Amino acid sequence: MTLTTYKWSIEEWHELVNVGLLEGKPVEFLEGEIVVRWSAPTASLANPHSGLGPE
Repeated sequence: MTLTTYKWSIEEWHELVNVGLLEGKPVEFLEGEIVVRWSAPTASLANPHSGLGPE
């Protein structure tokens, strides 16, 4: 499989933001790419059977 990426311009990024397309989405603009921010689940949110939460 071949993946092709697209480098966004800062003007295109601002247009996406201004029209609200990215509203509520955990994304940021890094070196021409739109990347998704995510965080690992906290212990309080972890499945108690996964071994990640409190015992």
